[in-house]
Amino acid sequence: MQSKSPQKIFGAEVALDFSFFDNSLLLGGSYSYVEGLQHTANNPYNLTYIGGDLIAPPKFTAHVTVKPTDRLTTSIRNLRVGDRKRFAPTKKNDGTYIYRHRQVPVTSYGVVNVSANYRATEKLSLSLGINNLFNHYYLPARAQWSSPLLTFNSAGQGINSRFSLTYNF
Repeated sequence: MQSKSPQKIFGAEVALDFSFFDNSLLLGGSYSYVEGLQHTANNPYNLTYIGGDLIAPPKFTAHVTVKPTDRLTTSIRNLRVGDRKRFAPTKKNDGTYIYRHRQVPVTSYGVVNVSANYRATEKLSLSLGINNLFNHYYLPARAQWSSPLLTFNSAGQGINSRFSLTYNF
């Protein structure tokens, strides 16, 4: 039995990490790209892009981790989600335009996070993280592609911090 909407999904991910000075400095990053096409069962030449529910926009990450002592580790991480503008709106009977569910363009955004971890003793660690360091307003990709539903279009978190105390028994 042939699928009513055959799909072809392809992509790649590359990650590189480098360590220097006996692992006191770590640099790294990654890039991922996925794309997908579909067509009707009876016409393999009528290709359309697969929606955001299955295909994420390109993503780039970069990080720098510094370990000045055996007890302290600090890190800064950048996440950048790229554009995925594959879809055009359709015209409604009243003359307005609307995107179909899951077929909505995604606009790029980025956030920077920092963290520090201090191992006070063999069993006790303290961690502090600050997410979205520059308090950038953005709509996550999921909120963008699902916006026609008007139920999942919440903004990403603004600047926030997390503090944790870990004790290993």
